[in-house]
Amino acid sequence: LCSGSSGNVQVEHVYRGTVSGVLFRDDDHREIVVALKGTTSDEEWLMDFKIYPMPYHFLSKRKKGWRKYFSFDSDCRGCTVHKGFYDGSKEIYDNMFAQIAELAHAYPDYTLVVTGHSLGGAIAPIIANELLFLPADRTITVISFGSPKIGNKLFAKWVDEAWNTRYHYDNLHSGLHKSAYIRVSHKDDVVPLLPVKQLGFYHCGIDLY
Repeated sequence: LCSGSSGNVQVEHVYRGTVSGVLFRDDDHREIVVALKGTTSDEEWLMDFKIYPMPYHFLSKRKKGWRKYFSFDSDCRGCTVHKGFYDGSKEIYDNMFAQIAELAHAYPDYTLVVTGHSLGGAIAPIIANELLFLPADRTITVISFGSPKIGNKLFAKWVDEAWNTRYHYDNLHSGLHKSAYIRVSHKDDVVPLLPVKQLGFYHCGIDLY
């Protein structure tokens, strides 16, 4: 992970743990970017193989006084997600979210971009869900590369509704004008095919294949 700034791109925070990410500010494009790395270490591979589902809840609800800061009042009922990806999301949340929220508050007119590859691509939308429901009118874009499937059918349906996936599919010709979740996959990459649908996992977001 990069740790130094360059030109008008300022690295604001770097986290290295079982999963890792970097937060930076791009003044040229007026963006705040959260970039999450893919699987390279043994610990990350073990996280990938924690395939069993667990109930999905907003990570912010673990914090006392969350109702002061968030506009939602209900969870994604019946939703389950891959335990390894959820554990990784908790780690990123606990070690990066405060810095993300602080930077977003300091630059309210900047677009928030959350991106990641492979394991990072699976964690990115879970972290972005927390940002989507902050009571602020800003554009948030999630771009995952080579992401595996994250959760069950109810989770996929809820995410697509929250991120207006159908609207974006119907209006791709005019560009993205609202917050959106974009999932980029390559025809020769097997990772987006996993975990298999027979285990109850489904994709969500705008699929650019």
